[in-house]
Amino acid sequence: MKHASAILTLVALLVHAGCDDSNHKATPGGGGGRDGGLADARPAGDGGLPDGGLAFPPAPALGAQIDRMGRPAINTALTDPFWDDGTRTLDSHEKVQDAYNTVSDPALFVTTFKAQFAKILAIYDALDGVCGNQLLYNGRLAGGGAPAAGAYDTFAGVLADDRLTINTAAGTCTTYLGVEADATGLARNSDCGGRTPTENVIDETYALLAAGQTSVPGLTNGITSDPDGHASDVVFPFLGPPNGVAGPDGGTPPPDGGTPPDAATPPPDAAARTCPGGGAPVATIAVTVADFHFTPPCITVAAGATVTWTNTGMPIHTVTSDAGAPVTFNSGALGTGGTFSFTFPTPGVVGYHCIPHQSIGMVGTVIVQ
Repeated sequence: MKHASAILTLVALLVHAGCDDSNHKATPGGGGGRDGGLADARPAGDGGLPDGGLAFPPAPALGAQIDRMGRPAINTALTDPFWDDGTRTLDSHEKVQDAYNTVSDPALFVTTFKAQFAKILAIYDALDGVCGNQLLYNGRLAGGGAPAAGAYDTFAGVLADDRLTINTAAGTCTTYLGVEADATGLARNSDCGGRTPTENVIDETYALLAAGQTSVPGLTNGITSDPDGHASDVVFPFLGPPNGVAGPDGGTPPPDGGTPPDAATPPPDAAARTCPGGGAPVATIAVTVADFHFTPPCITVAAGATVTWTNTGMPIHTVTSDAGAPVTFNSGALGTGGTFSFTFPTPGVVGYHCIPHQSIGMVGTVIVQ
């Protein structure tokens, strides 16, 4: 959602400081760091990659909350959306959002975040060029009325109590925030309150925040489809079969951060996947690591040869021998441009994989002659 934040930052600058309820001064730079936000609430080394670092972050402590099941888009749209004022870093912004996700006591949701949300709501209220038409402005369902101190507090309190509410008795799930809309009388319905995978809840959230509508012409995060270009309510976007073989939705492998395999589950036997697809191994000592693949995936070298892997992509990968392989190696985290070399001393078949992406088929084979 970085693209969305950039677009809205530009819009916020165009409308200057947004609307003002005389209690919350709305400034695009607000929302963290130097203005009393939560930028320093996350302790160092809590799981985020350090700026420029190539090592994997430490695993979070067992039992520690790292996310909460809230409404889609609330953290993105309200916690710290206009952070890029030219002085702050992306890391400080992500600390603000992480701090939001780690609050586990619902009793603290409103008291901790309502005031900050109210400042941001004043900016969104101005996006359509009209101040005061936001939902619950001055505590009124349809907004309206003269500017007054605390005009955004009611809506800010509702949004800060960020818990996903679902009507489990409903048989349809096509109306985002349907439960809340029904409870407030904004739109009577019997929907479950969920949304389909193709529903752009970011756009809908911005429209609701700006004008109390489900859409506002020209107000968009710029996202029109999932990465593979095939919107689908049947096949979940962003997922694809192993090794990037196109499925029924034309899917591609998921972005960096795919679910790591269970450490207790050994990888497939290397001999069973010697040259996947039955093709002949490629005679080379250079392997490219990119796009969640090793290329070539199956190579052959002479005993004593040294093979070098080079990461030419953006995500971090590893080159790690499979359990039970005749030799053992592990590159550690390889960032963009990183290389790893290993000398294979004796003949045999050696399977290897990328630790964080093995579950999506990022595996390779070296046949040592």
